[in-house]
This record gives sequence, structure tokens and C-alpha cells, in this order.
Amino acid sequence: MRKTYPAIDYFKLLMAIFVVGIHRPLFSGDFANYMAGNVLFSVAVPFFFAASSFLFFRKLQQPQIKQWRVMMQYEKRLIVMYLIYTVIYLPCIFVKLHTGHYDEITARMLVSDAIFITKETVLNASFVHLWYMNTLIVSIFILFCLTRKVRNKWIVICFGALCFTGITLFQVKWDGVSRLPELLTSTLRCGLPCTCTGYFAAQSDDDCSRVKKCFLASSPILLLLVGAWAFTDQTTWAPEIRKVLSFLTAYCFLRLCIASRCRPDPWSKTIRKYSTLIYFLHLLLMGEGLQFLAVHLGLPGLIDCNFLRFSLTLFLAVTEATVIILLQKKKHFEWLRYLY
Repeated sequence: MRKTYPAIDYFKLLMAIFVVGIHRPLFSGDFANYMAGNVLFSVAVPFFFAASSFLFFRKLQQPQIKQWRVMMQYEKRLIVMYLIYTVIYLPCIFVKLHTGHYDEITARMLVSDAIFITKETVLNASFVHLWYMNTLIVSIFILFCLTRKVRNKWIVICFGALCFTGITLFQVKWDGVSRLPELLTSTLRCGLPCTCTGYFAAQSDDDCSRVKKCFLASSPILLLLVGAWAFTDQTTWAPEIRKVLSFLTAYCFLRLCIASRCRPDPWSKTIRKYSTLIYFLHLLLMGEGLQFLAVHLGLPGLIDCNFLRFSLTLFLAVTEATVIILLQKKKHFEWLRYLY
């Protein structure tokens, strides 16, 4: 059984850039931005969920491994990462909470902020994109417990589909999702369905025929066609169909990566670090930060041109990642490895 999948590492880097494109639109037209950010780039987070689940459950298949210990170590690592990134984003959280109202800040308000952030960290997400971390923590734990009793991959994939269908019906028919914690809805609508596809892939053969590879590679075409239809269709179900297609496309990409015969190389581990760091660090340059730079540098194009905003955000994320990777090798900075 293979232990490394370099193609997954390289593809995760592309998906991390897609995540930047979700938060920093590339184009000026509504349709172009929709097709990029809401359709093609929407594959990124499901791919991260599926790939993480695949690698986790493949590790559990190794002989003489203590599965509960591996699971607890994995969960501990995710929790530590989530808490560290929450601390890193505290200044950004503060800015979002108090922009335009800094003169009204009191000690009582700061205590209230601390309670609010703690609650959001547990029940929702401490900051915009960090919902991925606590959703993955919960999803992997539920899936691990489920697969101790049920190992059939078809039952597991049906369980993921049932979670998505149930919460979607609850949202569409009864408009009840707004009353539920975001962590619960994100777990049922994305985390569990996508980690179930990762488990499904982990229980399947790595090899794919040439015909099957061509079919898997064509999945983005169907996603784009459905996305174009969803843009013009105002019915309730169009976005949900598009979302399901993004899950399936992410799974197809994962299967292609698994079937790839890329050989391990020295760059794989470094690329893996970059994908994680770009994903989690790119929002340190918030919209407010871009506006501040534009005003003080006399460069209105930074906020007026979407492509410039995207490019600057990505450039700074890569720069921050490079600094962290280099510093981590120095004495007294080994703790930076917890960031990836």
C-alpha cells in the first residue's frame, strides 16, 4: 500500500489558490466571478475535506497501528492548529467587531467580546475561513466512530448523502438552519458528506483505467454547465444541485490524484506546507487592510481592481508562508511547525 501521494500535495496547492480566489474575486463581471468563485473554485474546500479524510483513513489501514491513538493525535493536532490560528486572527476579529466604533470601547465590552469569541470558536468559527478546522475536527471524529461499527464504504457514502439531504431539506422547506449553530450545519452540509467521499476513496483501489480517468477529468465540464444554469435559474434547488456537483468534482479530482503515478520528490513536503499556510494566512490582509494601503499609498487600484487585490493577497500569503517555513528551521522557532 502506498504511503505517499505527491499528486495530492500539488493539487492541494492549486486548491489553496482557489480558496484565495473565493475570498478575493478575480474578475469584474458578475457572471465571470460567479463561474469562478461560486462554481469552479467551490471545489477547493470539499477537496481539502476529502483529501484529509482519505489520508487519515489510509493511515489507519497500516498494520499493527493503534487506531484510537492515531485518531486522538490527529484531533489534538487539528485543535492546536485551530487555537493558534484563532489567536493569530484576534486583531482581525477585533477590527471586524469595532470598525468605526473604537471610541465606544469599554472594559465591559472587551469582556463581552472575549465571551462572544469563545462561543463562536466552539459553536461556529472564530474567523471567516477557520470554520474548516472545527468542522474537520467534528467530521473526522464522527466518521471514525461510525466506521468502527460500519466499514462498508457504500453505507458510509449513503450516510454522508443522508446528512446533506436532511439538513438541506430542513433549510429549504422549514428555513430552520438559521436557528442552528454554524458548526452543526457546516458539518452536515459539507464536512461529513466530503469526508465520507474521502473514506470511500480510501476503501477503493488506487488504480484507474484510462477510460475512467478521462471520465473523472471531464467532471469540471459538467460542473461548469450546471453552474451556468444555476446562475440564470432562480429556483431554490439550483444552488443545491451545483453544490452536490462540486462535491462530486472534488472526489473525481481526488481519484485522479490517487491514480497518478507521480513519484515522491523533495518538493512534496514543502508544497504541502505552502498549501496549508496559504489557505489559513491569506485573510490576514483583510478588506480594511487593503483599503488602508490604498489610501496611504495613493493606489486606489488596489481596491478598484479585483485582479490586483487577488494578486496582492496571494503574494503576501506566499511571502508569509516562506518566512514561516524558513524560520521554523531556526532554533527557538520550531513551534512554527504547528501552523502547518
